[in-house]
Amino acid sequence: MEEKYLSEEELKVEKNYLHNKKKFVSLRKRIDFLFVRDNGFSHQGEFVILNYLQKKAVKTRIGFTVTKKMGSATKRNYIKRLIRAILIKNQSKIPDNFDMEIVPKKQFCEIKFTKVESDILDLLKRIKI
Repeated sequence: MEEKYLSEEELKVEKNYLHNKKKFVSLRKRIDFLFVRDNGFSHQGEFVILNYLQKKAVKTRIGFTVTKKMGSATKRNYIKRLIRAILIKNQSKIPDNFDMEIVPKKQFCEIKFTKVESDILDLLKRIKI
């Protein structure tokens, strides 16, 4: 059986395809988070708070705010990974042209993945386009 080897160009294309799979870009700067909080709207779910603002930008930008009250850095990073996994899994349900901030509540750590997922999806449905 003949093994297939990818050229360097094909590897780059494949890597870019996998990397660009998510539909959103991250909010990174503090001023962006504050702008969304001050000028946008907010919905509270059972386990997370969603702050959002409609923009003219093409891509949706999403940021996570996990406070030190949630636990150590390892636990906070785990929470962000869970939320990111939920969003990537359900990326077709994320509306375009929004800046969003997701803030988990204290009960977030004690709840199962499916309940958190349904809570986040419910909040995304409530966004008025």
